[in-house]
Amino acid sequence: MALEQQVLRDGTDTILAYPSPYGSGGVIVSPKVRIQTPNVSMPLEGSEDNATLDPVNTAIASNAARGANSITITALSNDAVPGRKYLICRYAGDVDPVVVTAVRKDGSTVYLQEPLPRDVSANELFLGFAVTHQLTTTETDDEGDGLAIWSATIAGQKYTWHQAFKIVKQYVHPDLTADQLLAQYPQVERLSFAEDLTLGEAIGSAWENLIIPSLESRGLHWERIKTVRRLNPALALATIYHLQRADSRFPLDVLESSRQEYLRALDVAFQSVDFWYDYADDEGGRRENEGVVPAYRQLRLSR
Repeated sequence: MALEQQVLRDGTDTILAYPSPYGSGGVIVSPKVRIQTPNVSMPLEGSEDNATLDPVNTAIASNAARGANSITITALSNDAVPGRKYLICRYAGDVDPVVVTAVRKDGSTVYLQEPLPRDVSANELFLGFAVTHQLTTTETDDEGDGLAIWSATIAGQKYTWHQAFKIVKQYVHPDLTADQLLAQYPQVERLSFAEDLTLGEAIGSAWENLIIPSLESRGLHWERIKTVRRLNPALALATIYHLQRADSRFPLDVLESSRQEYLRALDVAFQSVDFWYDYADDEGGRRENEGVVPAYRQLRLSR
């Protein structure tokens, strides 16, 4: 899980989305999109802009066993993009493709973020299915919430789906890495969690499901964080608590203890909120009375 896709104000960033891979088998045509932002009203249906389908369309060059972290593909004119998802299909129209995420490409070898869930045979298809659209400076003129309504013809049927995004003054992403978390808390490596969830994804999930709601409960906007690193201690403990909740080996008293540690770390972070949060951008500007302690500084999360 992750934050909404972020685009810079007054920029021409590209937004990206994925149609459902299951049942498509890579047979995706005519992607289109309608965009609504604080500065642009949603166009009427039928007034869509053309979107771009990831052009990668090649084949697996050699067999790869279940659990492998890389595959070899035949020559292609368009490289796989690191961080982007791709389909491995037994045939065009495969209703149950394998979805993989490319980490990097070295020659004809594509390294994967997650191990292959099944054996893959030579001549299976390796296909892009991301759809993208480059925004205009008119669309990104003001900060705030944006909405993309995508459509595409998939396996002969038209599908429509919605995607929220955020226009921001600066990018805000979790600063904590898996290596940093393991260096500080080596016990994390022994925690049991879903096979399809990497530690980096667990950090992102804790950020979205624990840290962000805590900010919002105080009326803070995550996109106005100036220094994300200030929240790393709380995020590390939140990730441990998040993983423990999914591990049936941990009794309730241990979970409660971990929850309290995470909440105490948040309390500490909020004592220095002025150093990492740009409250000048809140509606109404700076506080009228600088001597008044704002509500989010008065509240405590722990008991």
